[in-house]
Amino acid sequence: MIIPTILLSRRWAVVLTSLVLVLSVVACDSDRVRREAADSADAQSVMEGSIAKSSTKKAARWKEVLTVKNKKNAKTKTFRISGNEWKIRWKTKPKRGQEGEEFLVVLYDKKNKDVNEIIANDMGLVEDFLYLDGKGDYYLDITTNLSYELVVEERKAPPASESPDGKS
Repeated sequence: MIIPTILLSRRWAVVLTSLVLVLSVVACDSDRVRREAADSADAQSVMEGSIAKSSTKKAARWKEVLTVKNKKNAKTKTFRISGNEWKIRWKTKPKRGQEGEEFLVVLYDKKNKDVNEIIANDMGLVEDFLYLDGKGDYYLDITTNLSYELVVEERKAPPASESPDGKS
């Protein structure tokens, strides 16, 4: 009877040791991911012309400023952002054989055409968005052969009876 008990105890010891090892690796990896995200955020540069990536992602009300649906290269009309926070959403729909086609979107500040920001540099099927900060007049230069939809939206100020976090 002693031998089966010892084998059972060894099995539990192996199981518990394995569990502790796995949990330790997961904890270390999640800490590494948090550090890399913080380092990446610190490394982002802000361009002149007040175009900057926004860190605010609260629930908000959004007003559509510009929508582009196309299948080819395009330069958008100039659009005005009057609020401080805004976003650009895009979705590509490649046809068969276009999976390797590029989708490139560059944002320009109308006042200073030398100031630009690459918003998207993707290939194939993509659905993504980017939050931005900065009032001003902008336009987009889109280079692609893919079918796509791109939407520019700005954050609307909450009604006077509502707090900035969306609660009354």
